[in-house]
Parts: sequence; C-alpha cells; structure tokens
Amino acid sequence: MSGRVGHRKRLICVNAANLRANHLYLTGHADFFPADCYGSASKTGRRGKLLRLDVDGLADPVWTDIPTEAKTGKPRRFFRDRAWAREFFAKHGIKPGDTVAIERVSSHRFRITPFEAKEQRDCPTTFIFKTEPEGDGPTVIELFAGCGGMAIGFKDAGFRSVLANEWDRDACDSLRSNITDRVLNCAIQEVEKFPKADVVAGGPPCQGFSNLGERVPNDPRNQLWRHYLRCVEQVRPKVFVLENVPPLLKSAEYQELLKISQGLGYKIEGRVLNAADYGVPQTRKRAIVIGSRIAPPRAVLPRAIALAA
Repeated sequence: MSGRVGHRKRLICVNAANLRANHLYLTGHADFFPADCYGSASKTGRRGKLLRLDVDGLADPVWTDIPTEAKTGKPRRFFRDRAWAREFFAKHGIKPGDTVAIERVSSHRFRITPFEAKEQRDCPTTFIFKTEPEGDGPTVIELFAGCGGMAIGFKDAGFRSVLANEWDRDACDSLRSNITDRVLNCAIQEVEKFPKADVVAGGPPCQGFSNLGERVPNDPRNQLWRHYLRCVEQVRPKVFVLENVPPLLKSAEYQELLKISQGLGYKIEGRVLNAADYGVPQTRKRAIVIGSRIAPPRAVLPRAIALAA
C-alpha cells in the first residue's frame, strides 16, 4: 500500500494463536488508532473513547476501546472486546495465514473485512527446489519483486531467476508472463527456505521511509528488510542489491542493516543515485545498497544501478 493508503488501511495476518484466543494481533499498529481510545488494563479502570468496528458479516457494530499494559502503559495487542472475533472467523472460514483488513472510515470508526485467503496464493516450493532454471547464466533471487521492474534488468543481462517472491497476485501474473514461472505468490514471512543463487536483489517496502508517506516510526513495513537479510544469510550470495527511497540511508534501520550484513562478511556501500544518469528517461533518485563478498562494492555498483534502474 502506498503512503496515504497505509494511513487508511492496515493488513493483519491471522495466525493459529489468534484463532484459539479469538482476537487480532494489533502489534505495530498502535499509531493507526486515535490516542484517546486507549484505556487502563483494569476492567474497572478508565476506559478509552470507544471505537466503532463495522465487522463484515455481523449485524451490529462492535463498540470497544484498546487496553494498555498496567506496568508500562503501552497498548496491548488486541481490542478489549473480543467476543465478536469468534463469529467473524467462523463466518468467513478464516484459517492461519489468511489476511484481514482494518480500514479507517473516520477518526473512531473502522471497518474489518477478510482480505485474502492463504490458500488462494500460489507457493510451489517443491517445484522451485526440484528443478533448475533454463540457461547457463548466473542466478538471481528477486524479493519484493513487484511486477518485475528490476527483474527484467537482470534477465536482459543474462541472469536466470531461481525465485521471484511477491505478495500481489496481479504483479505475480506479470512476473510469470515476462520473467519466470518460478514465482511464489505469498508474504515473504511465509517463505521458510530459499534456493541457492549468485545474487539476491529486491526493494523492501519503502512507505515507512518515503517523504510521500506518513513516515510512521513503528510502521511494521519498516522491518521487512529483516526478511531480505534472512534470505541473504541463508543463501550466502556473492552480491546483494537493495533498492529503496533515499531517506532509508539516514534511518536507524539502515544502521542495523549495516551491522548485520557486515557481520555476515559483506562489504557494504550505499548511495543515493539518479536513475536518469544510467539510461532511464526519468529523474528518479533512489538509495542503492550493494553488499559484496567477492569484490569491493564500488566495482559492482555501476552495473547494479543499471540493472535496478
């Protein structure tokens, strides 16, 4: 979701614990709700201003606040009233891995609806690990692949895609049509094992850093780069290429990314580059981070930006 959309809607992945306890985890989404909706932990204590939840499939709206922890005063992970969740899960056949959307209608009114069922997404991991991509060129893994803007650059340069991972179903259709059939249509959190590759490339979501977005410090999308590095740690590629918006390079997350990747043995260089300087007919400044364990990053940087652009 782009910056302003992220301000209006949040997606929550339901797990087995949610189904057992009949609630939705709100971790990382405290900023999404108004500050006055948070009440004390005690049932007899001060209540926050009530939120109206229009829950898809329920005849009446749910009125609830969000409790806080008694010791820390920090928001708890769920709405105080959770009785409705059981009926909601049952009515829509919600299973672990399914996604629920919470959409802001007004300051204290929200709509809760099913968003996507895990079984509708295609994750043919057996196929990917049991077959080799055609050709004899170097191999690349594309994470947060979108519709294949970066992937097409690698393909044109002779790279073979061993895996492209993307959440959006329509984007995955574009990947299959133009890049490869080795596509996993799922959240990166659901990918437990990655195939071997010479290069790992991708652009983790930038909405939490972008000047066009809300730049919410605890936006959960700010942390998805950790799964990118999980892939790097598991695969041990010769080089990784990460693309994002320029503010990333000034963030605390980038400093942590540096520390982790350097600990894995990679030499890192990050720069803000203009794609127009590399043949793209658009003035588009992007942060390009190169990690290399075979040569100094400066030696591979011009080629990498040409591919990423």
